[in-house]
Amino acid sequence: MLKIFIGPNGYGKTYELERIKKSLFDENNDRKDVIMLGSELVFADEMKDTVNNSFLMDYIITELLVDDELTSIQKQFENKLDEYIL
Repeated sequence: MLKIFIGPNGYGKTYELERIKKSLFDENNDRKDVIMLGSELVFADEMKDTVNNSFLMDYIITELLVDDELTSIQKQFENKLDEYIL
């Protein structure tokens, strides 16, 4: 499972990660199947912005998570919307 938390400072991302980590290790203190990496993605040409993370979200969705199947489903959805809008 991959979980991605995106949001400005102070919105509880670290708190939520720590809560999940605690619950996983409360179940089994000797777990070896959990890896948690704290990181921050900031692009060289992007100023750190605590209000708008749309560039980073767009990158994650379009470059990391989208595949041909999802693109096809999105196109079908858009075509269906076009039928109702016309």
